[in-house]
Amino acid sequence: MEVRHPHAERLVFDHVSLDHLRQTNLHATNMPPMLQQLYQRLAGTLAEVLNDVRLSEQDDQFAGVLARNLARDARGGLVPSLKSVNHIIDLRNFGSEARNAILALHKKALLEDGKTAEGNSPASSPRKATPAGAPAKTIAQIDDDKEYPLKPKPLTANTPAELVDLMRQLRIWSGEPSLRELARRSCGGFAPSTLCETLKKDRLPPYELLIAFVRACGGSEQDVMAWSSAWRRIRMAQICPRDAPRQLRPI
Repeated sequence: MEVRHPHAERLVFDHVSLDHLRQTNLHATNMPPMLQQLYQRLAGTLAEVLNDVRLSEQDDQFAGVLARNLARDARGGLVPSLKSVNHIIDLRNFGSEARNAILALHKKALLEDGKTAEGNSPASSPRKATPAGAPAKTIAQIDDDKEYPLKPKPLTANTPAELVDLMRQLRIWSGEPSLRELARRSCGGFAPSTLCETLKKDRLPPYELLIAFVRACGGSEQDVMAWSSAWRRIRMAQICPRDAPRQLRPI
């Protein structure tokens, strides 16, 4: 009898890869229709690939990498890149009809992602980018209980890493909206992929992105002033550390 995985390491690797695909399907349940269908189709295709007994070890490892990347994009609410979609299609050896169907679904997901707030596609009603630093579309804040204040305080940050960590906390505090939703609220202030990279690194974010992010999280003008002051203090310390002001304290 032919054995699918002769090595225990490969069994573990495939188990992890399939778990990534389960996570992908879980995240996809809250996505727009076309994007949800695309993720379900891609995750199902990779599952078929990983369960193929004829798959070489090299292709098995590549499928695992694609599964991990797919789960990462799904977690961020992003549309998978065309390159990733083509890699998945190539692994499955789809015919032209099936290939075209998936590529068409990917195109529809991109159009869906680019719709305006009124539901019109960019082709029929192009969206005008908001100038950097312009007010972003916000949502109403729900304040914390006075006895349990949880809103992140940017002026406590002393380093870029601490400021980015507070940005992550602010996103959670505001209800943990998806990166796509935050980008939509920013009205062109940043792209989901740009915000994703910013939140993954511990470098000082661009000033315009930070302000748009705070507003997209429902921040008030007072919040914007606090985050702006925190960014300026950290940046000034980077440029002229000797003359940089000491840690600010909220009044």
